Amino acid sequence: MSDDELTFTGLPFHASEHIFPEIVTVKSAFRQPRFDVSPGTSLGDLVGILTYSNGRYIVQLETTIVRAEVEQSEQDTVPAASDDQLTLATYNLKNLDPKVEEHERPSNLTEEQFRGFRATDDIGDGRFREIATQIVNHLSSPDIIALQEVQDNDGTEVTLEADARETLRVLLDAIEGAGGPKYDAVAVPPPVVHGDGGQPGGNIQNAFLVRSDRGIEVIEHNRLFDDADAYPEFQRGRKPLRMRVSYDGTTIEIVNVHLKSKLGDQGLYTNHENPMPQSENQRLAQVASILDFLASSVEHSKTPIVVLGDFNDYASSRSVQEFVNAPQQIQIAEGNSGIG
Repeated sequence: MSDDELTFTGLPFHASEHIFPEIVTVKSAFRQPRFDVSPGTSLGDLVGILTYSNGRYIVQLETTIVRAEVEQSEQDTVPAASDDQLTLATYNLKNLDPKVEEHERPSNLTEEQFRGFRATDDIGDGRFREIATQIVNHLSSPDIIALQEVQDNDGTEVTLEADARETLRVLLDAIEGAGGPKYDAVAVPPPVVHGDGGQPGGNIQNAFLVRSDRGIEVIEHNRLFDDADAYPEFQRGRKPLRMRVSYDGTTIEIVNVHLKSKLGDQGLYTNHENPMPQSENQRLAQVASILDFLASSVEHSKTPIVVLGDFNDYASSRSVQEFVNAPQQIQIAEGNSGIG
């Protein structure tokens, strides 16, 4: 591939009609010691058996990779903001919570179904610390961070708990422990437990972190589209979190989204001759509702609007392009390599 088809880490760009055909999944050899690699890291020549499973090609390696022989690619660091700039970032926490869950099998679940309720230890496993380090060292402590997949205080325990204040508190402490600034959390728990999808019991939700030392005033914030009858496209789905802030005399409207996933879509390498993204229609309906809300709620046509989060789609997709082509002045986290 030519240089203009690759990112700065050497990965292929996504483009319309070109959805990463060069990417092949590599499965580690038996007894491979675990180690993390940065995007763009070259593992050298790998030898294995080409196989196929669950709609994707996989190379099963025959020998283990020696960590000492891997030359890690340096991770890029976002420049710190100047005094007259406002920086925003988005981060999917992947079901982060502070609790080591204690699960008892509900009577309505079989043993096989109950295996999905796996206890995790995100504090003991270092996930909070790793995320905080990335926020401080690689994102340069943005002024506002839009978070997705924040689990409630007791994780996937199936209880009436839906609040995520403890999850966010542990993350805020970890950021300060990593040398970062003080942030304030902005969140609204789901009004109905187990109503937003995701892992059972987890009550995943969106949230914002706002730096308290940058003169940002949070004017108002609220969840959107909790009425399932009026907005069926968001039923049992992740609800957007909207926040209006004032910074340096400018009012800014920010919407943190987590659109419908591609779970259940026909894969690129399955037996479907022309794979169809069945989930796309629901994402398009969600985008339409968000745009209608912005058209009716943003009073001044010059008010900057930022939509960011997990779009679960590529930059060239129809759902993302609806935001790009909207009449409002919408800024999104756009890039050739995909969004979300």
